[in-house]
Amino acid sequence: MDLIERYIYSVGRLLPGKNRRDIENELRSLIMDALDERTQGETPTEDDIIAVLKELGEPSRIARNYLQDGGYIIGPRFYSLYMLVIKIALAATAFGLCVAFAVEAIGNGVVPLDFLKLAGQIFLAMFSCVGVVTVTFALTERLNPNIQEELTNETQSWNPKDLPGIPDNHEKVKASEQTLALIFTVAFFVLINFFPQLFGFFIGEKGRFITLIDLIVLKDYLPFINVLFGLSLVGTILLLAEGRYRGLTFALEIIGSLGAMILAIFMLSGPVMVDVSLIDSPELKATLSKVLGWVYRGILVMAALASATEAVRLGNRWLKSSGRNVDIFQKHL
Repeated sequence: MDLIERYIYSVGRLLPGKNRRDIENELRSLIMDALDERTQGETPTEDDIIAVLKELGEPSRIARNYLQDGGYIIGPRFYSLYMLVIKIALAATAFGLCVAFAVEAIGNGVVPLDFLKLAGQIFLAMFSCVGVVTVTFALTERLNPNIQEELTNETQSWNPKDLPGIPDNHEKVKASEQTLALIFTVAFFVLINFFPQLFGFFIGEKGRFITLIDLIVLKDYLPFINVLFGLSLVGTILLLAEGRYRGLTFALEIIGSLGAMILAIFMLSGPVMVDVSLIDSPELKATLSKVLGWVYRGILVMAALASATEAVRLGNRWLKSSGRNVDIFQKHL
């Protein structure tokens, strides 16, 4: 019966969450009925199970049959996740633009023409987000060796014994955690690329908004930040799509963690990305420059330590998921 559960799991992870449980139950019932008919009520053998599963077909084909909305722009494995990311990206972009508009309106006032300008900015930003997300998903799907292997096998004889096992504790992925990580990743990308001026605070009786990010310094680091963002996004997409860690996703996350650690170290040795030049009061400017400088460096130190710790933790999980013990590995060093 393990083959049946592996088969149902392989189909279910390609389906939308809202329908997955019902379809899994329906598929399980269909398989059991087919086995009863084949064995005439006797206990099915492994050969009987393999024969029935072969008749049903490769899991990705079954998943496509249940996806009747025709959403194959990205592919059945990624389509539901693709739509989720699109919604998150569009919501984050619209929200960020509206907040930026409100901040500017509070500081400088607003005229009716500004609302038309805002609508145009929202449309262009959303259009850009859809393009970035679509390209990311398309590349992720086509560069993933597991996906390519399944596509190749569609034209060949498929054997249920080739089904992947259900993930163990070291390979398991919590969809809720990855979805939350996806939301924060997209929101951070939108903020740091399009609205860095929102990192600041209101000051004075009139509520003037002061931006604290040095945009010139940020510009130097932004390409590296975006590379790390891309690695994180691709890794999260793969984890949500496959429902488990694999060698590729372990490698992507470890590289991303090490990259974040290295970037934090470089930023510690570089100019402080805090700008207090817009503050009028010399006393407040001197105090904030000193305090925010220490806060900035403290955040970078914590980020470097957290990234290094995460890289070690992921490496340990990777070794355990591969059936190797960390102690044995250390003895061979």
